[in-house]
Amino acid sequence: MVETALNYLCRRNHWSYGAILLRGLRIKHKYEKVGIRRGGLEYVKMWEQVVIAMIAVRLGSLFKQW
Repeated sequence: MVETALNYLCRRNHWSYGAILLRGLRIKHKYEKVGIRRGGLEYVKMWEQVVIAMIAVRLGSLFKQW
């Protein structure tokens, strides 16, 4: 939720934000670690958490909670 809130704050204030490429770093995807079925389920859970975080951040901003 922290990353979602920080991205929203930067976007709202027109600050720059983004990703930085790190040479030699490779991210192993979840499905590579645990298989396609379990990895797919974990991705669904992750996106559910992202959507909930985005809604919480926007509602907090709307009602001036942060």
